[in-house]
Amino acid sequence: MTLKSYNPFTDELIGEVSKTTITQLDQCLDKGKVAQAEWSKFSLEERASRLKPLASLVNARLSDIIETLVREAGMPINEARSSTTKLIDRIKFLVEKSPEYLQSEDIDLKDGRINRVLYQPIGTVAVIMPWNHPFMIPFWTIIPALIAGNNVLFKPSELVPFVGKRIEDLFEELDLPEGLVSTAYGDGKLGRYLSASPYIDMVSFAGSVAVGKKIYREAAENMKRLILENGGKDALIVGNYTDKEKAADQILVGFLRHAGQLCSSVRRVYIVEREYEEYLKILKDKIKDYKVGNPADKDTVVGPLKSDRQKRTLDLQIEDALTKGGVIAYRGQEGAGRLYPPTIIGNANPKMDLVRQETFGPVIPIIPVRDLREAVAYLNESMFGLNASIWHDNVEEAIGLASQVQSGTVTVNMLPGTHNYCTWHGVKMSGIGNILSPEGVRQFTNRKNIRYYSH
Repeated sequence: MTLKSYNPFTDELIGEVSKTTITQLDQCLDKGKVAQAEWSKFSLEERASRLKPLASLVNARLSDIIETLVREAGMPINEARSSTTKLIDRIKFLVEKSPEYLQSEDIDLKDGRINRVLYQPIGTVAVIMPWNHPFMIPFWTIIPALIAGNNVLFKPSELVPFVGKRIEDLFEELDLPEGLVSTAYGDGKLGRYLSASPYIDMVSFAGSVAVGKKIYREAAENMKRLILENGGKDALIVGNYTDKEKAADQILVGFLRHAGQLCSSVRRVYIVEREYEEYLKILKDKIKDYKVGNPADKDTVVGPLKSDRQKRTLDLQIEDALTKGGVIAYRGQEGAGRLYPPTIIGNANPKMDLVRQETFGPVIPIIPVRDLREAVAYLNESMFGLNASIWHDNVEEAIGLASQVQSGTVTVNMLPGTHNYCTWHGVKMSGIGNILSPEGVRQFTNRKNIRYYSH
């Protein structure tokens, strides 16, 4: 049995990858346990040293990686190049800093006792990753998991197996115990097996709410440690912001990059009523400058959708919006194949599926509101809580409003994004646990307290 991979722009067959059988998967888990027992005896510094060549390997294969992302994920070439180049720096950061974050710590209890905190390996970590940013995101998990002393079973999305192959090849180049990092190819059935397996100690997942819920239920049987990044419905709020051109550009970049198929894509916009019409005009004028087309073209911003199912979902969400009072403020030309026309829905309201449900495509609802407090109230009605941004000249007022927003990250006068020193996490249905930052690195450990008298 094989996984067939198709170019989402041309619909041409890229190739086939053999599916991993359950028997093969169990063999990988057995080898991984043996490798982990050896690996966990290495010092933190030695583990990091073994992973240090990874950044150079990615850099050496940059052209091939970018080409694979363009062909298989439909990612515009500039997005693929930018994200992969940034990843090289992040790999260096994680390799350098993770040992520091995992050093034992002594806490003076002020009563003659010391509490020593140890960060010890969990065991086997299953890393189940999505198709939309399939090369960059896995490393955020795999590197700290390994430096913490664990072994990793990596399952790339069945929609991008050749990106998974690129990652598998990179780890095979490193001087690691045999079986420490294994890659399994398959669909949701394989993922469910991993989630339920008693030989998996932790699952780190990025994907949809529906799949995240299934993993949560299946992992509960063995009380596995979990990191779930279930996506979001990122909101952008515009108040009294002087530079309207800049805000409009950020709205467009936020929902058009990679055809709106990023976890951090802007998916709903709230604008105070007195500014609404002017912003709508600016957005309609500017959106024509964002090219839709072949992701291999350096000028393309909006490439193809990955699947036909996404197109059907977008069509239904727009149809629902129009029946509930929405209007098509702008719609680009129909493109060939899976190219979806950038669409702005005006007069949107919180009852629409387009506002309530996750949208994976270049479609944005614009919701007029009386004031910023009403915008925050509407925003918080969502079951999602990954990111949000507030654009407002009065920064202190915006920060006060941000404290009321139910999201993992809220930015003021900038689009959200990841940072090495900050956790990346969601609240509500957007997930549990976190990655990046010292706290994110320590997610891949069992903490142990050793308490003793100092004299």
